[in-house]
Amino acid sequence: ILNVAAWSSPDGESVIVASMVAELLHDLAQVGVRPFDEHSELIRCYGSEVRQYHTPVWVILNGGSVLEFHYGKQSAEFLANRVRQVDQRPQS
Repeated sequence: ILNVAAWSSPDGESVIVASMVAELLHDLAQVGVRPFDEHSELIRCYGSEVRQYHTPVWVILNGGSVLEFHYGKQSAEFLANRVRQVDQRPQS
């Protein structure tokens, strides 16, 4: 999930990267975009582990559990590779 500050133009540009990630992953994973106004929204959603004042916030989930956070500009290839690696982890 790409979490973007609704008031940030640079974060908005990351939406293009999110769509590229979706194309790279095809049916392996779903990609979503979630705008937010205040970081407290992210803390309510993902817990206190999310860093404040670092945007955009990329979250990799599996079964509703947060596996990884990534912050700032990321390439579509990096994010798609992280999701692929997470998908290959043994299930507990």
